[in-house]
Amino acid sequence: MPLKTRTNLIHILRNVLLVRGQDVSSSEAMTLRPSEMQDEILDAFVAMTNERFGRDPSGVMEGTDTLEEIAVAIQRSPQISRPVLRRVMRPVKRPARRVVMIPGLHGCSLGFSRLANFVPDDGEVVAWEHPGLDESGPVPRTIDEIADTIASIEIERGADCPLELLGYCIGGLIAHEVSHRLLDAGFDVSRLLLIDAHTARAMREAGLSRRLQVLGPIELAKARFKGVIEHRLVRIGVSQLKAVFNHVDRRVDVDVSVVRTGGELAFGPLELETWSDVARSVELIRIPDVGHVELFRGRHEHRLERLLAG
Repeated sequence: MPLKTRTNLIHILRNVLLVRGQDVSSSEAMTLRPSEMQDEILDAFVAMTNERFGRDPSGVMEGTDTLEEIAVAIQRSPQISRPVLRRVMRPVKRPARRVVMIPGLHGCSLGFSRLANFVPDDGEVVAWEHPGLDESGPVPRTIDEIADTIASIEIERGADCPLELLGYCIGGLIAHEVSHRLLDAGFDVSRLLLIDAHTARAMREAGLSRRLQVLGPIELAKARFKGVIEHRLVRIGVSQLKAVFNHVDRRVDVDVSVVRTGGELAFGPLELETWSDVARSVELIRIPDVGHVELFRGRHEHRLERLLAG
């Protein structure tokens, strides 16, 4: 089963339903069948899947009736366009701020759909995909390459308002590096919001290299047999983890808010001291009763509303 692809499809379907007033969890979305969807919802799901993967799923969906079956079938669909990298979740004509969101490992911009609704109405919300899904281009090999891609486009788009960068999991490390480039370009970066995110040094100290040496080749080999999209998604994740080995954390003159959910984190302990050497100031917000994955899958984004209010 191409699990990474399926997770992306879950995010897509949840977004399609959310904008139509239907707020479902990931587990609820898994039970929905395309054959039972209204035409409007199915058409929107197909269109957004095309945007995400650059592939039209409609030609391979005949005979499929679950998201798992679609995740398998879409691997056979040829890429016909470049996957969308930057998604404007909420456009605002004259925003008071722009919140730029970067997902976690193997994540998807649409995983932030519910969270975007908790940003005050005067804030524009932009969410990013991890670069590398376009099969005509390379998979980035360094954190700097990823940050260069995101920062260059944000700089090109310009901003007449302060920017806030939000990163989840490894997206926090990327957001931290993007902030350097935006500041160097003269942008006003008002703060960093990092959810269960570690510095590169902290990940290395937690033994990331040992786990990756064992699991990386295994995961890549398994993904190769699950289809071209799945293999590409796994390659992106493994490349990001490898990039952590050589990445040097640099201090940024920005205030950082770190959110620590409950339960054990794969990248080790996360405390105030994790980020204190590489930020102007750090505050730690604990949400001990919600797990790392459940924060988004279980519809607990409202726990971040106060933080997003500024």
